[in-house]
Amino acid sequence: MYSPFDPALTTNNVQIDNYQGEESDIVIASQTRLNDTNETGFMNSPERLDVLISRARDGFILIGNSETFMNARKGRELWGKFFQLVKQWGYMY
Repeated sequence: MYSPFDPALTTNNVQIDNYQGEESDIVIASQTRLNDTNETGFMNSPERLDVLISRARDGFILIGNSETFMNARKGRELWGKFFQLVKQWGYMY
């Protein structure tokens, strides 16, 4: 059980490209892309999605606008499949 008052609890602020080979108990990721053209920048790479979803040992929370990623010109198929599975398994709120 995690407690915000646990002195052993630490937080790290990192970019996805700097997180190769690292793990954390809980990962909270913010997908800050939201624009009229549905551009996702470098997040259209399958390798970045792999790093993003494989670093959490116990919990993974993704915050952002899924519509931007599912409608992106580049990466639409990748993110569409990801969000489809997340919805199918009942983990999207």
